[in-house]
Formats: sequence, C-alpha cells, structure tokens
Amino acid sequence: MELLKISINLVISVTAFAVFCLALGKPWEKKLLKASVISGTLFKFVYSSIIFALWPHLSTKSDMTRYSFPRIVRFIGGELPNRDFSDPYSILYYPFLAIPVRIWRSTGSLVLTLLLMETLMIYLYLRRCRDKECDGGWRTVFLYCFSPFSFYWVALSGHNGIMITFWVMVSLILAEKGKAWYSGLAGAAAFLFTKILGILSWPAIAFYEKRNWIFRSIPLALSLILTMSLLLFGFDVISPYRVQATSLTSGNLWFLVANLFPAITSAHAWRLLPVLSFMIVLMPVFVVFLRRQKTADHDRFTTASSLYAITCLLFLIFSKKVYNYYILIGLIFIIHSLTRDSLNLKKRVMTYSFICAVSYLEQYLWYTPGFATDVFGSPGGQMLFLLNILTVGIYIYWTVLLCRKSIFNSGDTMTRLVP
Repeated sequence: MELLKISINLVISVTAFAVFCLALGKPWEKKLLKASVISGTLFKFVYSSIIFALWPHLSTKSDMTRYSFPRIVRFIGGELPNRDFSDPYSILYYPFLAIPVRIWRSTGSLVLTLLLMETLMIYLYLRRCRDKECDGGWRTVFLYCFSPFSFYWVALSGHNGIMITFWVMVSLILAEKGKAWYSGLAGAAAFLFTKILGILSWPAIAFYEKRNWIFRSIPLALSLILTMSLLLFGFDVISPYRVQATSLTSGNLWFLVANLFPAITSAHAWRLLPVLSFMIVLMPVFVVFLRRQKTADHDRFTTASSLYAITCLLFLIFSKKVYNYYILIGLIFIIHSLTRDSLNLKKRVMTYSFICAVSYLEQYLWYTPGFATDVFGSPGGQMLFLLNILTVGIYIYWTVLLCRKSIFNSGDTMTRLVP
C-alpha cells in the first residue's frame, strides 16, 4: 500500500506538470485548466466519501484518524483539551470540528469538512483574481489541486493545515477590500481554530498596508492574550511547545547539519538555533516589506502573499520538527507568488513538481526502521539524506526568488501574466 501511494503521488505530479507545460500559453489553456480543476474537485469529493463510507481502514495512519478524531469524541463527551488530555491544537479547534462529528461519527466527516474549506478557499481566490483581472488564477489553482498535498493530505488524510490557509486567504482578501477589523478577525481565526502555526501569517496580515494596521492587529493580539489567559484556569496551553525544542525530523536544514556534525546536538545553543536563524533571516525581509507596503505602485495582495510564503518557507527550512506536508499552511500563496509572471515559469513549476513527486517517498523513508536513526548506514537512509538536500535547496531557491521578485523589487508586481 505504501509503495502504491508513492507511485500514485509520482504519477499525479508528473502528469500535472506535463499538462501544465503542454497548455502553457495556448488559446485553450484556461478552458483546459478550468475543466480539470472542476472535475478534479468533484472527483476528490466522490472518492473521499466512498473511501470513508466503505473502506475507512485505508486512512487509519493519518493524524486525523489516530489523534484528532478520538480527542474530538472525548471533547464531545465532556473532556477538555490541555486540562483532561494533552493537545497541540488551539482552543477553538475541537469545538469547530465537533460539529461535523456530531452529524457523522467518522473521520470522513472531518475530511469532508476540510475539503469543503479548501474548495471555498479556491473559490474566493479565483473570484479575487477575476475581480482584479489577474490572468494567473487558474494556473495557480490547477497546480495546487493536482498535487499530493491536496489529493492525498487534504482529501484523504484530512490534514488541518488547510484550515490555516483558508483563514489567511479570507484575511488577505478582506484586507485588500479595506475591511481591516474583519481581516484581523480572520487572521486571529487562523490561530484560534487550528494551532500556533497560524501566527506565521500575522506579519503579512497586520502590516498589509500602513493604513488601519492597528485595527488588523488588535484581534490578533487579543486572540493570543485569550489563549495565554487559559493558563490561569488550569489549561496548560504551552505544554506541547516545550517538546518541540528536543525534536528532530527530516526535511529541514538542521537534519542535514545534525547528521553531518552530530556533536552540535549536544551544544546548549542547539535548542535556540531554529528560532534565532528564522528571525535573523526574516527580519531584514520584513523591514523591506514594511517600506514597500507604504508605496502604492504595486499589488499589495501579491506582496503580502509573498511575505507569508517566505515566512512559511523559512519555517520549513529552519524548524527542527517539520514534515513536508506542513507546506499546506501556505501552499497556494507559494504557488501564487511563484507563477505571477512567465519568466522561467517552467523551471519554477518543475521544482514544485519535484517536491510534490517525492512528498510521500520522504515520509515512507523516514518511518522505515533504521533509515532515520542511521542515515548513512543504509541505501534508504542515504536516499533520505539526498532528498533532504534537494528539498531544502528548492525551499531556499524559492525564498530567494520571492524576495527578489516581490519584496525587493521596486517595480510593479501585478499578477497579470504575459504568455
């Protein structure tokens, strides 16, 4: 079954890349991409419903099945997270997802809920592109929809990262419409309804533009204060984050460093390196972003999307505990920013397709006994190490590209494409 998943992800990624390149710049490109997205979305609803109704055992290894669903059942039974059981999610995660579970007590209800949120997010994005007369919307959505991150991790595994992306999309669209307070509320929801990773979007949301930044910031600050205040009532809301400092997975810079220089893991600075390196790289980018958002000669939505995409990529590069499917928290914004012009577009999409193609392979290698603990002692471990080099290299390439094209570029960054 695992090898089948690897093969299917590879086929979907390669086929999507081939179709994208074949249609690029053709008169019928938009029609083909539109038809593919609509049919693909309907297909995801159908196969997800069938699998969870008839063969739910096919998704028993997902986090939604193993962790979230049992805890939601406990929440419905009267237990509270971070008081009666340890939990990494935010305070509104279980109240929200308890609603579909009450209707259908199955992991399928959760997966279909997230699939609905993904579909609504895509609709809002496409409507925004139509209203702004941006030509790249269907390209972005096609690449997003026909990726394993959507086909497998949302439509089958129900990864909750899509909840963050949904609220960030709503927030940036509201900010573009000048609705600062509601934009801040949506940004707060990205954190309150999912987990702390939603905070990664806050710099792009709060400082979308200089005007009314305080109205976008107030709901963000209040959501954090509300969460921290639960400590006074016996809810240990910060306990899950104490564990993160000692964890290490593949798919990031520190995995490579730890295997090349094992002694560094014993240093006192080892726990602080992820946060320090993340902030050191992000801060100059953020400062330039602030200056750029004061001007009116560019598309603020794209620039803010790029900042959020860069923030997500830096998180993937510098966090010691990160899985490649975490890219879902900002995937559509990464694609939007990568495909905003046609210069070297096929090259950018090729690197994206590679990440998609090896996404499940990396998971397979990491969870295979011996590969993670003795990276250089087996062919599989060596392949995992090589995949990490390529993956981190691509993340860095995207980060540099987005900084150069959107943040440090003094010209217009409207998303209208030139065939």
